[in-house]
Amino acid sequence: MARAVQAPGAEVRVELAKDAMTPDPITMRHTDTVEACALIFRQHGFRHLPIVDARGALAGMITTHRVQGRSAGEDLASLLQPVDVVCAAEDPLAPIMRALARTSQDVAVVVDGDQRPVGVITEHDAMVYASLVLSDDVRVQHVRPRDVGQIDPQRRAHVAMLEMISQRIHHLVVVDDGAMVGVLSYGDLLRAGAHHARDVLVDDVIRRRDVISARDGDSVREAARLMAVHHIGCVPILGPDDFPVRVVTRTDVLEVLGAALDSSATA
Repeated sequence: MARAVQAPGAEVRVELAKDAMTPDPITMRHTDTVEACALIFRQHGFRHLPIVDARGALAGMITTHRVQGRSAGEDLASLLQPVDVVCAAEDPLAPIMRALARTSQDVAVVVDGDQRPVGVITEHDAMVYASLVLSDDVRVQHVRPRDVGQIDPQRRAHVAMLEMISQRIHHLVVVDDGAMVGVLSYGDLLRAGAHHARDVLVDDVIRRRDVISARDGDSVREAARLMAVHHIGCVPILGPDDFPVRVVTRTDVLEVLGAALDSSATA
């Protein structure tokens, strides 16, 4: 078995896909309708959903982008995309985390010998795992810098959705009169029905409250913990004036986690 990754006050062993996965994942059949799929997306805030065939074997992945604007009664078979990250329950985690960091899909599908989904490893699962096993040595200022995408709260929510799609990002920092008042996620927009309701404003979607944030001196492990505890997809990193200078995303944590697991396995 791989060697352990040190976490403060404890030693957590590097385990396999089965130890980080969420079992019994929600799936849909390829004959289900776009309307039924869109309902699942809205209810759960998913961006991706595994689709199975008549035998229950993994047939592909459906995304929110693929169902938008489609006929409600259309079935999903013609809209499927390949699943980027498929693994077995006994596969090691390090390559899975690295693969998740490289793909735009936010879930790895764990299958049995008959290719039936038995679990998923979501980015949230990965944040929980990272918060347990990463050391505090890697600080947030050492991860790959990302520009802070900003939007005014009075902009239309569907415009924010289009900006995220065009920039291939999932979050925008909401800035009102020079102050950060929230973080807008793609999931927030989906749940608000922003792709249909053209009169919804960004301010109608966000909840104005203290934004979960970190500073350059904080560890990536702490950023992962914040994302796991608060079920958020990014953490703004504040500068000396309390304004965000960068963001750390789940993808950044996945890259750090994959490297740490690799290092532990070869130590």
